[in-house]
Amino acid sequence: MANSYFQFKQFRIEQGQSAMKVTTEACLFGSLIETEKAANILDIGSGTGLLSLMLAQNTEAPIDAVELDPLAYGQNQTNFETSPWRQQLAAHHSTIQSFNSNQKYDLIISNPPFFEKHQAGQKANKNMALHNETLSYQELAQSIARLINENGKAWVLLPPYPMQLFEKEMALLGLHPFKSIHIQNRPEQPIFRKVYAFSKKKTEAAISELAIRNQEGQYTQTFIDLLKPYYLHL
Repeated sequence: MANSYFQFKQFRIEQGQSAMKVTTEACLFGSLIETEKAANILDIGSGTGLLSLMLAQNTEAPIDAVELDPLAYGQNQTNFETSPWRQQLAAHHSTIQSFNSNQKYDLIISNPPFFEKHQAGQKANKNMALHNETLSYQELAQSIARLINENGKAWVLLPPYPMQLFEKEMALLGLHPFKSIHIQNRPEQPIFRKVYAFSKKKTEAAISELAIRNQEGQYTQTFIDLLKPYYLHL
């Protein structure tokens, strides 16, 4: 049984009521996102608020976190209120499609649902978190295009094939990757997640690879350097 919370160095994620728990790849994603020069940030599908809290540790920019699932939203609120940055963070119970903001954002982040409907299981809230029925890649791309500043950046985490589909939707709206990070569990294993950073400027993306563990099963030095500010035992 998963723990009801995940303790980081500077904050705690309560996750007992949320369908999606803290994962290694989500933590890695949060550590990769570049926050400099961002005056405001939007977290789409924030879940328990993990990514927002990781970013709040590194920037003073206000962060809006949008979450549809009521249980995840409740834990999001709790995690924000008990963090050192509660004045900086705002949780919103809404779909991103209907989220109305009087501003556009310098930085938009999302770890969106990525499984198709035919793989859906029995638990409704976990299906909502894992599957793209309530937020298609087209709708996510459209929401990002609607809410991003002219010089803004959007960072997204997805498996390889869904990222391919999402990249096409973003290109139709004039958003293109300028950075692509391919994540492997170990160097000899297939890429299982991709992190793309998008902007309105069309340029050749800088591509890099990152392994979580080495061939001996220990965390790589790159992973340690990225997560050391967050993980208790690094």
